[in-house]
Amino acid sequence: MHVRIIDVEGTPEEIAALPQLTEVLGVALRSGSLQVCGAPGGPASARESDNAHSGLPADVLTVLRLRRPATEIYELIVSFLKEALSWPDVEARVGTSRRSDDGMANAIRLHRRGSTAGAFTYLRLPGGTTIFRLSVDFSHREVQHAKQRQVSGDAPYGLSLKLVSAAALQEALELASAACDAARLTVLEPEEAHRPVVGARMTRVRPRS
Repeated sequence: MHVRIIDVEGTPEEIAALPQLTEVLGVALRSGSLQVCGAPGGPASARESDNAHSGLPADVLTVLRLRRPATEIYELIVSFLKEALSWPDVEARVGTSRRSDDGMANAIRLHRRGSTAGAFTYLRLPGGTTIFRLSVDFSHREVQHAKQRQVSGDAPYGLSLKLVSAAALQEALELASAACDAARLTVLEPEEAHRPVVGARMTRVRPRS
């Protein structure tokens, strides 16, 4: 076995163009295909960003890394999750999917422990769309960013909201809080667990920094 050590300095583009590197790897590297540890946007910086949000569960961080949204949406998603997971008896779950190569679903589910109503909020990735276990009629109240989903009036999940701004984040937390409070009271018989929530109230929630 022969080991050949090459010590070079330069930009990623300059290094990728080196004939010595092409000879060693046996392939020609395209410009932009080389990532350098510690470079902005490279693997190290992604890990540092994840470590900054280490208050989130490991499986949540994993799916956020694999389905990583755009930076602005990512920060809004993290703020939303950190606040929601600070509420009593709330937990996040990441499902599985046979359609994805890594076996993970494209959503994070928020559940109220002890409730039989299912998830009170779904967070879709990578787009940052939240879906709440609130009736379509709930949108007639004090909402500005949430939209009615194209579902029947008795469907459990009637509202959705995309996390695109601080104002949208604020409203998403208020809707999630209303759905969570309703789930806390929902110790139901199995046939009742799919009824839409219509009596919940929105309360002011300040996201954690």
